[in-house]
Amino acid sequence: MGRPPRHGGEFVFGQPDTWGTPDTETVTDTRLYGTALARSWNRLHPKLTHRSSWAAADGTLPIIEGTVIRLDIDHLPSGATPKPVWLWWSGTDATEADADRLWQAYLRRFDIEHTFRLFKQTLGWTTPKIRTPGAADRWTWLILAAYTQLRLARPLAADRRRPWEKPSPPDRLTPARVRRDFRCVARVLRNERVWAETFTGLRLEQFERLLKAVRDRGGNGTPRGRPWCLPLADRVLVVAVYYRTNLTMRRLGPLLALEPVSQPGDAADRLWIGDGTLITVRGRATVRIHTGQGRDTRTDLYQDRRHYVWDNHSDTATLRNDRGRFIDDESWGHDRHRGSRR
Repeated sequence: MGRPPRHGGEFVFGQPDTWGTPDTETVTDTRLYGTALARSWNRLHPKLTHRSSWAAADGTLPIIEGTVIRLDIDHLPSGATPKPVWLWWSGTDATEADADRLWQAYLRRFDIEHTFRLFKQTLGWTTPKIRTPGAADRWTWLILAAYTQLRLARPLAADRRRPWEKPSPPDRLTPARVRRDFRCVARVLRNERVWAETFTGLRLEQFERLLKAVRDRGGNGTPRGRPWCLPLADRVLVVAVYYRTNLTMRRLGPLLALEPVSQPGDAADRLWIGDGTLITVRGRATVRIHTGQGRDTRTDLYQDRRHYVWDNHSDTATLRNDRGRFIDDESWGHDRHRGSRR
C-alpha cells in the first residue's frame, strides 16, 4: 500500500513502445506533403522540476495536462527526407477535428506572421495612439474589415506589381498587391451596407439620409480648387470614418488606399515616379529611396527588397516624373582602370 503515484508511465518520443494507443488518428491527403498521418495522446503532462521558471516555486509543483500530437508526412516539396513533427497543445480531450486544425495551423504559422506584419506596416494597425480600450477594439475591427475587403476584392483587382516583383496569377494576388489596385475598385465603398455600418457605426438608412443632406446642401459641387476624383458617397464615408475614429486623414489613407494626387501645372506638390513607385514631393524638397525594408514617409521611401539590388561593378537608378520624362539618375561603382566614379 502507500500513496498512489503522481505520474504515470513515461512517454518517450523516440520509443514507440512507450506511446500506447493514440486517442485520435486521422489521415489527410495534402497537395504539398502527400498523405498526412496525425495521431494524438490525451492528458499527458511534463514532469516539472524546481528549475528555470519554477525555481522560486514553493511546495509541490502542479500537474499541467495537455495533448501531444505527432504528424507524419510522405514527402517534402524540397525533396528532403521528412521527419516527424511533435506538437504540444495545452488543451485536453482533443477530437479528430481539433487535431487536424492544430497541425494545419502550425504549418500556417508563417502566413499568420505575415498577416500581422501587413496589419501593422501596411494597414497601420499600430500607427494611431488609441486612448481607450473601446477605441482600440473598434480600430482592430476596422483593420479586419479592411483586410476582408482586400480578400474579397481579389477577383476585381489587377496585378500592379513593381518592376522587381514576379507576376502573380489573378487568383493568387496577395492583399498587399490588391491594395495597390484598390483605388480602381474602390467603388464598392459606395452605399454598401458592410462598409457603411462597419466603418461609421450608422445603419445604411442613416448613412443614406446623411448622404442626401450633404447633397442637398451643395456638397457635390466643386466651386474652387481641384476637382474631386471620388464620388460623393465615398467622400461622405471617408469623412464619417474620420469623425467616428478621431483619426487624421493621413492615418486613414493606408486603410482606404487614399493617396495624394498632384494637379497639373505649376503646383506646389508634384508627383514623381521612382522605380515604378509614385512619390509626392513638395517644391525644393527631397526624397530618399531605400532598397531595403522600412516604413514609408514623405522624405523616405522603401522598396521592401530582401536581396541586394546594386551590381558590384556598375549600376544606375533613374528617377522620372509622372509623364515619364527623365529627372535624375545616380550611378554606383568605380571604373577599375581609371578609378573614377561612373
